[in-house]
Amino acid sequence: MIAPPTAAGPDGRDPQPLGRIVGRLVNEHGWQGGLVAGQLQNRWAELVGPMVAENLRFVSFEAGLLVAQASSTSWRTQLVGMEQELLRAFAARLGEDVVLEVRVLGPSTPTFNRGPRTVRGRGARDTWG
Repeated sequence: MIAPPTAAGPDGRDPQPLGRIVGRLVNEHGWQGGLVAGQLQNRWAELVGPMVAENLRFVSFEAGLLVAQASSTSWRTQLVGMEQELLRAFAARLGEDVVLEVRVLGPSTPTFNRGPRTVRGRGARDTWG
């Protein structure tokens, strides 16, 4: 009588490729959003193109919503119209259903309601009597 073969197959105790281990950790702990945000931030000029990258700054990414800030109101208007084109570019480079929505903010403006000489109401900008 011949004994059955005893060759053991691969199991969970065998050495695993580092990429597989990191991928499993990312999935178990829900770190996908943070990794995508890091990719968006580090590859911004590559993802949106150099001309757009000069005038659009990455702000945040959470739950599929990418928030970016334009350098001027005219750039904001133009980029709002390009939202579908940006979504297609992100889908091609990062994968489908990663970036679901792009929100383009206008440029930040100085505020007049802080500082040592603030005035209630419209203050120094009030031109009516």
